[in-house]
Amino acid sequence: MKRFRKKLALILCAALAAVSTAACGGSEKEEAQETETVQEAEETQEEAAEETPSGEAEPQAASEEAAPEEKEEAKPAPQAAGKVPDKPAPAGQQEEPTAAQDTAVMEPDPSEEESIPLGYIDGAFSLNGTAYQLPVSQQALTEAGWTIRFENTENVDAFKMTPGAVINAEMSLTGFEKAVVVTAEFGNLTKEAVLLRDCPLISLYMTAKEGAVIPSAPETEQTEAAAEGQTETAAEEQTLPQLPALELPSGITWGSSEDEIIAAYGEPTFSGASTGFDCMYENREYYLEFLGDSVYGVSQIIYCVN
Repeated sequence: MKRFRKKLALILCAALAAVSTAACGGSEKEEAQETETVQEAEETQEEAAEETPSGEAEPQAASEEAAPEEKEEAKPAPQAAGKVPDKPAPAGQQEEPTAAQDTAVMEPDPSEEESIPLGYIDGAFSLNGTAYQLPVSQQALTEAGWTIRFENTENVDAFKMTPGAVINAEMSLTGFEKAVVVTAEFGNLTKEAVLLRDCPLISLYMTAKEGAVIPSAPETEQTEAAAEGQTETAAEEQTLPQLPALELPSGITWGSSEDEIIAAYGEPTFSGASTGFDCMYENREYYLEFLGDSVYGVSQIIYCVN
């Protein structure tokens, strides 16, 4: 029915076109060709519309509607409320650390708690050619020529020391009584009561006496004048008290200067001298202190178990 109506309309249009052409003086042949061309075009469009299924146009529309949604899904997810998205720092500019990062940076490293490495102060020393290691047993001291006099203790063999107890003593090394004053502390490092004779030396205080001299190191190569001067100096020193040869960690000894001490151990943990110098160093295991002046260098040493 639709096709019949359309054909009828085409016929009417063609008739009108013919009349119009005749009035204008056009040729009937050209009008017929134009009419046929229009009719064919319209029929072709109708047939294409009828043959196309009604459902095919809908997917296209649906896809066109879905396209905006897909584009929206492709957008980055919104940031959480109150959170600023990270931005790369401009070239040459670093981001400022947050409060948490700053706190982490400021926390001390446990490995840096020691003021100096343990190897520099390890409890070892040498005196008059004998090597010692703190704490030192009483037997090792007596075998090396030391005399020990405990304070306020009559019967050393029977006296017992409670855990953590410390007792003072005076000590002297055979041949060096006039050169150095030595005091010490002996302590019970166990958790049980033990006899005093079994308690080791834990602290050593040595002070050079006034007029005592440091043994001169032998010269291997020297001129004749230097050899004569060395002989005269040695002769004078023989009349003065001789200090026992001493070697502490990093080679520090009697007469070492403050600069030599700092070069060996670094800046002191604490320095409290009103005159001269007083350099104190310690770590988890030991305490070592040097006292002296700019003229004679180190003249007093304190070496203890912490």
